[in-house]
Amino acid sequence: MKRFDGKKLYLLRKNRGFSQRELGELLECSHSLVNLMENGKLQPTTAKLLGMSSIFKVSIDELFIDFFNCIVNRSNLNCRI
Repeated sequence: MKRFDGKKLYLLRKNRGFSQRELGELLECSHSLVNLMENGKLQPTTAKLLGMSSIFKVSIDELFIDFFNCIVNRSNLNCRI
């Protein structure tokens, strides 16, 4: 199961030197919306995902985290589905 990774958005934004306000302007949304996405309180729309992908030059898939693999890796099991 995959879910949007707000922490990754935060790191991408910081690494590119954008403030939440600047990223919001690029995504055509408010800085508070960027904050909600970074903190995992709001899932981005498809349009916002496409915008992030373009701005940060990453695939949309890279903006998500695979919860199952995280759980498996944390328990030190060597299995994949």
